[in-house]
Amino acid sequence: MTKLVRGVLQKVQSGNGFLRTFENSFRSTPADVRVSKHMIEKFSLVEGVMISGYVNEGSSSLAIIESASGLSPEEFKDRKIWKDLTAVNPEKQFILGSTGDTTMRIMDLITPLGRGTRALIVSPPKSGKTT
Repeated sequence: MTKLVRGVLQKVQSGNGFLRTFENSFRSTPADVRVSKHMIEKFSLVEGVMISGYVNEGSSSLAIIESASGLSPEEFKDRKIWKDLTAVNPEKQFILGSTGDTTMRIMDLITPLGRGTRALIVSPPKSGKTT
């Protein structure tokens, strides 16, 4: 008989890993399911991936991986690595001055914002950054 388990993979120095669960606030417990080094290498599992799989009754090791971050283990293995993805420049602009507000129109001219743009607002404390 098998039991369905879910958790986030945390690797340890030995190359093995453990599934940390939300119920335990992702803390280490003696009941955590062990993921073998072989399985981690076979499916190119990375730390922090959400794994759903099966454990044989009476065992604390993961026997079968059902999904890794919502993908089948084979699809997860074939995914593109994060650092190899291509950055996309923002193309669609957010028009802030469409309401007739002069201040927002000036913002459109000086600092245009597009989808995917990252911005950092820097100002002294208690100056209203969150509003």
